[in-house]
Amino acid sequence: MLWDEIGCPWKDKKQEYGKELKIIGFHVDINRGTLTLTDDAIANVLTTVRAFLATLGCHPSLREWLRIGGHLNWVFNVLPLGRPALGKFYQKVAGKDIMNAGIALNADVIRSLEWLIEVIPKAIGVHFVDATHWDDNEADFVLWTDASCYNFYSFTHPFSLNYTLNLIL
Repeated sequence: MLWDEIGCPWKDKKQEYGKELKIIGFHVDINRGTLTLTDDAIANVLTTVRAFLATLGCHPSLREWLRIGGHLNWVFNVLPLGRPALGKFYQKVAGKDIMNAGIALNADVIRSLEWLIEVIPKAIGVHFVDATHWDDNEADFVLWTDASCYNFYSFTHPFSLNYTLNLIL
């Protein structure tokens, strides 16, 4: 196995493959070229933000502020245009270091988080390719590859019949 040959630790159960994968909670669709959240993950984020806004006395602890901020930063991997919504949020926690101290929710933070609650279900997801289809003649570089279970890998450039690289491990 290649991983063993190069000294990289691995576990068989973690070797996922396919056209649709779940990677660190993100739904990756290779055919559509998208990275999104699952419906369950979206529901969880919305529930978490609503619970934060409904904190008794409107003074969540710094720990809760940082927890929700981290959760939303994870979401912004698939909703990059949502990042500005945390501007006022981070201004509120700047310079604070007592984790159990309550920090008042203000109108700007509430408005930003309510906007996110509205936007997240509608706008979640990024395309990691601009085009959904292209022909080989439009590509900058084409490489054909094949691998076997017997530590043999082959790479061939289709426009150069004289060049094939074979690796035997």
